[in-house]
Amino acid sequence: AWLALQGIHATGSVSGSAPSERFAAADGLFALHHRLRLGLRERIRALGLAPRVAALLRAISIGDKDGIDHSFWRLLQQFGLNHLAVVSGLHIGFMAGVGYLAGGLLARGGMGGGRLAPLLALLLAGAYAALAGFALPTQRALVMLAVAVLARLCGRRAIGPTSLLVAAVLLLLMNPLEVLGSGFWLSFGAVAFLLWLSRCLNSGGAVRRGLLTHVAMSLAMLVPGALYFGGASQVAAPANLLMIPLLGFFVVPIALCAALVSLLGASWDAWLWHAAAWPLEQLLPPAAHLVEQLRGQLFLQLDGQMLPLCLALLGVIMLVFPGSFALRILALLLCLPLLVPARQPPPGAQQALEVTVLDVGQGTAVLLQSGRQVLLYDTGGGDPAGAN
Repeated sequence: AWLALQGIHATGSVSGSAPSERFAAADGLFALHHRLRLGLRERIRALGLAPRVAALLRAISIGDKDGIDHSFWRLLQQFGLNHLAVVSGLHIGFMAGVGYLAGGLLARGGMGGGRLAPLLALLLAGAYAALAGFALPTQRALVMLAVAVLARLCGRRAIGPTSLLVAAVLLLLMNPLEVLGSGFWLSFGAVAFLLWLSRCLNSGGAVRRGLLTHVAMSLAMLVPGALYFGGASQVAAPANLLMIPLLGFFVVPIALCAALVSLLGASWDAWLWHAAAWPLEQLLPPAAHLVEQLRGQLFLQLDGQMLPLCLALLGVIMLVFPGSFALRILALLLCLPLLVPARQPPPGAQQALEVTVLDVGQGTAVLLQSGRQVLLYDTGGGDPAGAN
């Protein structure tokens, strides 16, 4: 399913002593954005930044997550910051804002009229989505932006839930296999919940609404965290309260400006790259040290069974729904089964070991099961005298 979702229709291996051949370079407009991404990737690599800083900078600039290995991804997961390593609506919105501002200034100078600003916003957002590799969150944000722009040009009002629904339908028509990936449900689910919160939390000041939205999103993400990742960070709320504004208003804008300057061929782009990397250089080493000292205590293991998940989802919905104080207490009680850790056997308790030897035809495959722990030992295929 994962291979099909990535567009990989066959796999194979190359062995033997045949002379190597170089593939011809991809050309044409359909490969232009990939060549530009490669140039920016190599530019960031040449800056001499720390590996993790450079990896995160490439991820938020051009959607290249190759440098984020398992240990780095685990570090981000401990703080609930994995979503920051994905090019999303935050980046698309920033580029659209730049385009809209530039179009408004040109319109005031007598160029293009009132339609120039939304069209330029869509154009810049589309160009950046291509530069980021058209990842699913960028596609979703781009379609929603296109719906809003078309509605404005036609003299109609764009409605958030309708735009989200149109984006979901179009993306599934282009690739129905998206429903197999967790990214589809996480991206659309998070935006749908935010849109719903904007309708429920419509009273009070901007700071109060912002904090309530932040807390509600942190609680809501416990459910997909338990379903897809087996747990969630216990410090996700304060960590995101710090990192989302920092990346949204400082790192991402400067990194995108550096990418633009680099594509234009200016030599002073290195200064911008280093400016964008500076906060990451200050925060990543202490974060790694903290995780090492606490030894996984920041991450809360959650029970991913269906009944606790459904109860917690209902509780989160009730928690932000307008109602009495008693309803809030009931909502919190519904979330408790998800937060209760699964029962573990006492230390030293004897557990039966079940060994299953699988007949795979060409080698050895042994399955070991003891309680909730499962180990599969498989030597794999291949010629023992050759590549394995």
